[in-house]
Amino acid sequence: MPNTRSAARQLRKSIKRRERNRAVKSATRTFLKRALAVIEAGQLDEAPEAVRVAQHALDKAAEKGVIHKNNAARHKSQLMTRLNAARAAGQAAEAPAEKPARRRSAAGGAAAQGRATAGRSRSTAKAAAGGATAARSSGGRSRRKQEG
Repeated sequence: MPNTRSAARQLRKSIKRRERNRAVKSATRTFLKRALAVIEAGQLDEAPEAVRVAQHALDKAAEKGVIHKNNAARHKSQLMTRLNAARAAGQAAEAPAEKPARRRSAAGGAAAQGRATAGRSRSTAKAAAGGATAARSSGGRSRRKQEG
């Protein structure tokens, strides 16, 4: 229980704010879930409108101070990323694109130079080929530990 009149007033105000913030947060989460459900269901004709409504709810919540502006920005970004991925998947399903053939140089590859580098890192491959950097490499240890 508050001890003073001002503390009692602050308690009443904080209760009102809490209820208002809870309502805004709940509505925002509902709009986010609806937008994500529409995107995951593959309803690309309805998805942009659902995303727009969710973004508007996030902006209003951030404007009112219910959530932080970076929180709203992060959720909006994630929504757009998922929407764009769904659009790309929908377009890829309609018209599959072929990858261009890989070009290989005659003398530039590792196999052409007589090095087997499959499954090795670049420094390990140089060590196998007798490269100068392999002699200086510490193998992941500092020089102090290597000398001592």
